[in-house]
Amino acid sequence: IFEVIVRGEKSDANEVSVTLMTSSQIKKINAKFRDVDAPTDILSFPDGEFRQAGDLLLCPSYIKTKAKEYGHTIRQHYALLCIHGMLHLLGYDHKRDVDYKKMKHKEDYYFKKLQGYLSVSKLNY
Repeated sequence: IFEVIVRGEKSDANEVSVTLMTSSQIKKINAKFRDVDAPTDILSFPDGEFRQAGDLLLCPSYIKTKAKEYGHTIRQHYALLCIHGMLHLLGYDHKRDVDYKKMKHKEDYYFKKLQGYLSVSKLNY
């Protein structure tokens, strides 16, 4: 996933850190950095260091719950979140409607590009 997005976005990033966290751990970080006192499935922290894209923090227990809620397999949901997180690390955001549409378009593009790997044809989200 990382390589496909980095090549597609013509980035020279060659490294990303992925950390799996408990629900309570990610909740603390979410509260500290986003003022949201709740767990989440993924947090992205761009690094800015030489060729380091940044850090993705993932919460497996929350991902499992959300995957079931959206009707995804765990693998599908992880892939979608990694695509989403990588786009954040490479500068995309979704705070404004126009930015949301651009990022959603990129997510759909990369998801379709990775369909063979994921063995799926469509996701609901």
